[in-house]
Amino acid sequence: ASPEPMTEMEQLLHNYILEGTLAVQTVPIAGGTTSIVRRAIHKETRQLVAIKIIFRSESPMTRQYNVNMAKAKNEVEIISRLDHPNIIAVYEVYES
Repeated sequence: ASPEPMTEMEQLLHNYILEGTLAVQTVPIAGGTTSIVRRAIHKETRQLVAIKIIFRSESPMTRQYNVNMAKAKNEVEIISRLDHPNIIAVYEVYES
């Protein structure tokens, strides 16, 4: 039998071992009403990373959706420009 097709999220995160699998931390690092941050390990480099998942509870046609997406894109843009050992770095950004 052929394996089950991967979900869109699984396809995006296939290079990472997310928390709750293979004994990686099982509770979120942080979270709120619009997102959650999870620990993960990159499969090839074994680098510990934080993955922020932003929830899409609104339809793309709503004003609140546009506001939330603008905030998320702004956050990524700002963090991407920073270079400091005590501030996380942005390695990849996916939108689905």
